Amino acid sequence: MGKTRRRYIAPGLVAILALFAFLVPLHAAQAAQTCAGSVSNFHWKKGSDFVDYVNGIAKIAFDWEVKKDANPQDTFTVTLPDQLKPHTSSNTFDLRDENGDVVANATWQGKQVTFTLTEYARNHGHIKGDAFFTVTWDEEQVRQGEEYNLQFRTCEGPSNTIKGKVLETGPGGHVHGNAKTGHLTSDNQLRWYLGIATAQKGPWKTPVSIVDRGGQGYKLSCEGVTVVNRVVNGSYVKDHPIDDARYRCTEDATGGIHIDLLPLPGAIYINDGESLVVIMRAELLPGYKDLDELVNTAELSGTPEGDASTSANVSIPGAGGSAHGKQARFSLKKDVVGGQGADTAAAYEFSYKCLGDGFEKFAALKAGQTSDAVTTRSSAVCQIREDNLPEGATVSYEVLNPDSGATVTMENGVATLRFEPNAKAEVKLRATNKLADPKKISISGEKLWDDDGDRDGKRPAEVTIRLLKNKAIHDTRKVKADSTGKWTFAFDGLAESENGKPIDYTIEEVRVDGYEAPQVHKTGETTFTVTNKRVPEVVDIPVIKKWEGDTGFEGRRPAEVVVRLLADGEEVDRKAIHETNGEWAYIFVGKPKYAKGKQGQPIQYKVEEVDVPTGYSPLAAEHGGTWTITNTLTKRPGSVTWTKVDSDSVDNKLGGSEWLLKGPGQVSGGTPIVDCIAASSDACGGPDKNPAKGEFRVDGLDWGTYTLTEALAPAGYIVDDTPREFVVDGTGNPDLPITLGHIKNQKVTAPLIPLTGGMSRDAYLYGGALTMLLGMALTFAIRRRA
Repeated sequence: MGKTRRRYIAPGLVAILALFAFLVPLHAAQAAQTCAGSVSNFHWKKGSDFVDYVNGIAKIAFDWEVKKDANPQDTFTVTLPDQLKPHTSSNTFDLRDENGDVVANATWQGKQVTFTLTEYARNHGHIKGDAFFTVTWDEEQVRQGEEYNLQFRTCEGPSNTIKGKVLETGPGGHVHGNAKTGHLTSDNQLRWYLGIATAQKGPWKTPVSIVDRGGQGYKLSCEGVTVVNRVVNGSYVKDHPIDDARYRCTEDATGGIHIDLLPLPGAIYINDGESLVVIMRAELLPGYKDLDELVNTAELSGTPEGDASTSANVSIPGAGGSAHGKQARFSLKKDVVGGQGADTAAAYEFSYKCLGDGFEKFAALKAGQTSDAVTTRSSAVCQIREDNLPEGATVSYEVLNPDSGATVTMENGVATLRFEPNAKAEVKLRATNKLADPKKISISGEKLWDDDGDRDGKRPAEVTIRLLKNKAIHDTRKVKADSTGKWTFAFDGLAESENGKPIDYTIEEVRVDGYEAPQVHKTGETTFTVTNKRVPEVVDIPVIKKWEGDTGFEGRRPAEVVVRLLADGEEVDRKAIHETNGEWAYIFVGKPKYAKGKQGQPIQYKVEEVDVPTGYSPLAAEHGGTWTITNTLTKRPGSVTWTKVDSDSVDNKLGGSEWLLKGPGQVSGGTPIVDCIAASSDACGGPDKNPAKGEFRVDGLDWGTYTLTEALAPAGYIVDDTPREFVVDGTGNPDLPITLGHIKNQKVTAPLIPLTGGMSRDAYLYGGALTMLLGMALTFAIRRRA
């Protein structure tokens, strides 16, 4: 066998190019393990699962919260699952609040990280936050291709479980395709590796160029470019730099490069079997650590695999987190005025933000209710807004205990709350909604049917439509077709809002038997369509082809027959049926059960054969839904002819011969056939119907195999007792007989006797002839008795 060549796939290339990160021994934290905090919600910072090769990295994130009475130097811990180990980038890191103050220090000892609270805990309560650090697979604890349920442990016990999978490194090949990968070393050196497809069919004579425009966080330069010929043999990988004169590199102003391969003698750009890899050493730019990953894309043209765009990304390791604590408190009371007929049980939603960028929600408040107190820093400036303010309503805010020193202002519907520095009292804030009286609207719609014009006849006479008000049933309608065939409905006099908030009106239908769940679509502010779908029923129509009356003559059957399907007398399909495993069968699949426009009237299907083979009579019959077409071969009686002639001259037809015919329908031992010599065939009473001397015709032969043997030769001729076999099977022109042709006999030859006065030669001839005739008569009699 020839040498096998395999392409590199991307995972195999990544596995060859990537380097392993090694852990640096860390010193254990000095603080006591008092379990001053709890950790929860472990999750991957990017994506739902960690799926990478054994040397891949990922960031794990989680939430944490310390106890209210926690003090500086109190600690809490997180321990990695056995399958993971920390990345060297996470040796030590800090958790900081939004002002940059350090809340806790994190240090690693083996697979356990200890968080130690700083002096921040001395003057802040309700300290909590989130954190993340970078991990990699522990190659001694995992197997390639395995999936793992990863459970982190805290000082309080096991945490939630998250998913991970170690990718399996593919086998190395002798050639590679267009591919790219990258690697960030432990000393922060960035490398990009671009594989150019191997020339596998002889020297490559098309110009090859590469455009790589770099990416965010790094810069490429020609100084960092090396082109090598990669040689792979099993696990052995060796890079051989090629001559610099074989390529040209130019830089652009945006941190990218352009590489052109230069031709060797003979206009060769890539030698046969050469696997080129472009190694690009990149310069990392300030601030790259703020990115989650570095991305690189190269555009290749003219390669043995054609033009291509190939990309790779490199994850940036790191660790960090955030925290916040308590220094002030405020609560919100909800009041409502106006709004005739307003729902006093309605709940209102408010959000606030004090330190972070995003708004947080209060629990929904009804009129007269007060929210739980919000704890924040006294130096914080909080914003409060009402979410989903009812249409036509206004909102205003005021401080109910101005002695707290807090002030509130309004702009664009958002309240800004400022606290007195280090205020001790809880600030009580009130939000008042003034509601407008609601206006009336109508909800209307149309009922649509997707059932092929009620093809199956299953459409009901009416349906029930429900109006939902804020997801609760409010009213119903019985809907029927009007005189034009449309199904419409309307709900009038409905309040547009309630308690200052828009009412959510929706439509639903009581499900119709035999139809799919109704599909409700909102086509306007107050209009809907309700669509019921029914897929018309279908049937399968099996067809079986049978053959009768041609046993032993199966060769008369055609290679295929064409069957057509009639639906209510009209052809709707046809199919050529072949013999498969001794059977002739086909199934017309998925044909409509009911006639279109007939509302449930079943279609009458019928199967017919097209172009019935010659000699067969078709009969189609249906039983239990299956059609059987039987073709019966009609056997027409055959004929056979032959002529008895002198061997010296075929024109000399000899009369008087007799024969035996054996075969279907013949007498036991064979039917005697005597040469009929008469004026016409009507005078021939025996099997031979040809009245001419020496000419024979036998009619009315059943289909089968026959043997014809001469029993008595013409006078003066020797019997030719050779059995002659022929077959009557209807092949050829059924109106023409089977012709056995000329059957020759040789004359009897007598010895010459000189005339010397004795008996003449004639006497000997007559005596010999008489003896021969007696012998033939005796032979014929014996055969007839047999």
